[in-house]
Amino acid sequence: MDPNSVRNLKVPTSTEPSAVCSENESVQQLWKLYAEVWDEEMRNDPLSATMIGDYRWNAYLQDLSFEAYKEHYEALKRFHQQLIQSNIVSSLPETEKDNYEFLKEMLRISIRRLETFDRYEVPTTHIFGPPVMLPMAGNFHPWRNKEDADSFLARLEAFPKQVTQIIEAFRCGIQTGYTLPIESVQALISICKAQGEKEVAKSPFFESAATRFEKLGQSMETLENVIEKSVLPAYKLLEDFLQNEYSPHARRTAGIVDWKDSKTIYEGAIEYYTSLSFTAQELHSIGKKEVKRISEEIHQVRERLQQAQGSLASFIAQLRQNPQLFAKDSQDIIETYKNILDKIGTKVSDYFAKLPKAGLEVKPIESYREKSAPPAHYYPAPKDRSRPAVFYANTSEPTTRPLYAMKAVALHEGIPGHHLQVAIAQELDNLPRIRKEVQGFCIGYVEGWGLYAEYLGNVMNIYENDYDLLGRLLAEIWRACRLVVDTGLHSLGWTREECVRYMRENAGITEVDIQVEVDRYMVMPGQALAYKVGEMKIIQLLQKVQDKLKEKFSWPLFHDCLLSSGAVPLSMLERNVEKFLSNQA
Repeated sequence: MDPNSVRNLKVPTSTEPSAVCSENESVQQLWKLYAEVWDEEMRNDPLSATMIGDYRWNAYLQDLSFEAYKEHYEALKRFHQQLIQSNIVSSLPETEKDNYEFLKEMLRISIRRLETFDRYEVPTTHIFGPPVMLPMAGNFHPWRNKEDADSFLARLEAFPKQVTQIIEAFRCGIQTGYTLPIESVQALISICKAQGEKEVAKSPFFESAATRFEKLGQSMETLENVIEKSVLPAYKLLEDFLQNEYSPHARRTAGIVDWKDSKTIYEGAIEYYTSLSFTAQELHSIGKKEVKRISEEIHQVRERLQQAQGSLASFIAQLRQNPQLFAKDSQDIIETYKNILDKIGTKVSDYFAKLPKAGLEVKPIESYREKSAPPAHYYPAPKDRSRPAVFYANTSEPTTRPLYAMKAVALHEGIPGHHLQVAIAQELDNLPRIRKEVQGFCIGYVEGWGLYAEYLGNVMNIYENDYDLLGRLLAEIWRACRLVVDTGLHSLGWTREECVRYMRENAGITEVDIQVEVDRYMVMPGQALAYKVGEMKIIQLLQKVQDKLKEKFSWPLFHDCLLSSGAVPLSMLERNVEKFLSNQA
């Protein structure tokens, strides 16, 4: 392994800041293992570590070599075996049983993830990976002193090495048949071309860091040189490789059905992202039923709007003829989201017992990645709260962005969606650090919560008219369509054109977003399943609690139950609600 790899950087094993003061040796052992797992996860992804406020690896990028991939996999297996063989569960107090079960499940499913869909041969996509994430590094980097400036430069200087590792992994994929679809490759080429050909002063690496360097009295010339001599040529190198060597071998099937062991791979993705036991066919059928149900609700809204004739696609086309229903410009989008979030903020305390201390800032998605980005997404604040959380809004092609959809998006990505869920978890004192940050195998809960927050907009009276309600229903049917399309792609062999057509006929989102969405599903098998599966489970639990408690039901207490354990697998969430009900009896 490269001696300069982050995996060879020796740092003292950290301790859990909120570790309980317990004389119970089993508790001490559990929390010590949590600390070791935390260090392994942070070491394995230094850029994400910086984003969430662990600054020990600020000068590094992820080692994407096969040796590092294998070492990480072996480390997870070692931790899992260590936990199971410790036999500590029998001597843990009840208050620590959830921590034990969470860690056991996290390690088990993370190992399966690496054995199935999270492949070494696919080190990046056009949605997520180093070429997409590195330009954001300056926004999340700490800027306290000269050492922080030096570590930022070192991180940029590490990018050429990382690009050679990406190329090596892609070459392995050519040999083994695990390749990206051509659409993703073309999008990656565009991303690399846009970065590699930028003037230094107009690159996001310079724009995000220049004023910070100046304030710290550091050399602007050094920053410019590193960008010019290391970063931009690395993007050009990757662009040339993708264009000339990789593109001819990129897969022409939209889904992974032609991958070796694709059925097992997709089963791993389903389990990881939903944290429940479903077959692809079951999810496909559930998706179709949900699309039918929501379509009927949309028809009722259309009747009230006196626009019930014709298909959903023709109705959406009619709406697009009314400029008053769409944003005027980029600033209009930002201001609309700010106003919506302010209004939600006046009502949220009636439904939630706890609100986070972390602030929330609305910002436009950077121009270099906006074309392949969703309408909006959320980035949490770091643990030291040195910056607020960010609600990123897509302001590209603003006149195609419907104003009637923005309340549902604000509820999902902002309040009471991801911001409340993530920021509250970060501020819980009784959880190990791993549980305070979102883990991938809990995405069913996380994205289910976001979609549930859209549903909650009805209860909170956020939707003020039929157009607002239409926006929510279109957002929900879009997520239901994901169940159909994701399983269609990766299990049933649907083509990209079939997926686009199904979305166009049923989802009610813009043509631009349909193209972006389908290309996303193609490179992230299973991830799109999490939203509707999680929302349906949370609403099922809500109805169960309301039926049982009747007039004793309390929104703040129910939501406290859902949020007080951080993000968890849906099976664990169900157990938490059962405990809540037994305590309320």
